[in-house]
Amino acid sequence: MLQRIGWGQFVAMLAMLAAAWVEHLRLGYVDDGRFVGEDDGPVTMIIWYQVPQYILIGLSEVFTSIGQLEFFYNQAPGEKG
Repeated sequence: MLQRIGWGQFVAMLAMLAAAWVEHLRLGYVDDGRFVGEDDGPVTMIIWYQVPQYILIGLSEVFTSIGQLEFFYNQAPGEKG
């Protein structure tokens, strides 16, 4: 249960590393002048660079939310009556 929350936090860290990598690439394109095309056309960096980090954030939410629900359910007092 708490391990699942921990795995969720670990996957969130991987998502942040993926986001940092994409930002590093983007800033490299800006420094090289490749962010704007020669004739103001399309840039070489595409939106698909962001897909891995969004998938990782989704997975971290799944792990963390399910772990939290299990933890809260186990910690709740039993039925009274």
